[in-house]
Amino acid sequence: MHKQHSLSSNQAFLVASIANHSNHADKPKGSRFTLFNVWTITQQGLKQLLTQTARWQAKQQQRQQLMQLSDRLLDDIGISRAQAEKEAAKPFWR
Repeated sequence: MHKQHSLSSNQAFLVASIANHSNHADKPKGSRFTLFNVWTITQQGLKQLLTQTARWQAKQQQRQQLMQLSDRLLDDIGISRAQAEKEAAKPFWR
């Protein structure tokens, strides 16, 4: 026997919104403002935010690692201590 699943009102609304969106697939994009469109935009925004945050964290970590290098290693890669300090002093978003 199959177990019957019941949807919450929020889930039912979401399913209906998605179904409504697919019923209007023949209309030009952007002609309907639906929950599905809002959700898609929100997902894209969150993905971009997380990607940017990861970039900022990587930059900050690389700058910290740069400051941990000895003067000899910095010289080997062609960077002076002053240049390393200047780079490390930059805000995370640069």
